Amino acid sequence: MEDYGRFLALLVSALHVGFVAVILSLVWVFHYREGLSWDGGAGEFNWHPVLIITGFVFIQGIGASGSRGWRGATG
Repeated sequence: MEDYGRFLALLVSALHVGFVAVILSLVWVFHYREGLSWDGGAGEFNWHPVLIITGFVFIQGIGASGSRGWRGATG
């Protein structure tokens, strides 16, 4: 059970790092890349890095961590 506390600490720290990565990508897009748009202009491609970091890095990381934690807690 002591490993569960260590797992939770690592999970919370990973969540913080992922959240900061999403925030920093939004800051980068708005400050250096002229923001986000949905009108077919140059800003439309700026959704790409934001969604890549949010979806592939942050959300899939949460899913992988959750499946590992669940498996470790049950068996």
